[in-house]
Amino acid sequence: MKIAILLVTFAVSAFAQEPAKKTAAAKEPAKKSAAKSGKSAAKKSEPPPPSGLPSDAVKVGDYDWRWVDPKGKAWIYRRGPVGYSRWEETQADIDARKAKPE
Repeated sequence: MKIAILLVTFAVSAFAQEPAKKTAAAKEPAKKSAAKSGKSAAKKSEPPPPSGLPSDAVKVGDYDWRWVDPKGKAWIYRRGPVGYSRWEETQADIDARKAKPE
């Protein structure tokens, strides 16, 4: 009986796998057609902020975004390993951003 359960489990797991991913050669025609249509990454404006941030947040660093709420208070959002942290912008944040070379 144990062998029958083992064989059924193996058969189910073998057929439950995801289909193989397309190779790089199969993806190239899609890239070429996008290039022919005149759409390029350089012409596009800055992408919207990631989900979890306000839609009008502005990227100010590699992992930092700045957002001003309707009351006029500025907030800094920083991406961490488990999500986003938010804190009120201080003068130290402003000075650090000005001191950082572009």
